[in-house]
Amino acid sequence: MAKDKCEFCGTTFKSIKESGFVGCEHCYSEIEPLIFVVDEMFEGNVFHGRTPKRRQHDEF
Repeated sequence: MAKDKCEFCGTTFKSIKESGFVGCEHCYSEIEPLIFVVDEMFEGNVFHGRTPKRRQHDEF
C-alpha cells in the first residue's frame, strides 16, 4: 500500500493537492504519490539549476 502521509510532519497527499504546499523536506521521499507528481511536473526529481546569463556563452 502506498504511503500518502509524511511520518515526520503528518502532512497528507490530499492536503498537498488542496493547498499546493508541501509540509517539510521529508514529504518528497515519504509520500509516494508525490514522487510521481514531481517527476511528471519537472521531468525528473533532480534540480539542475539555471545557468547565469553571463555564463551561458562562456566555456567552462
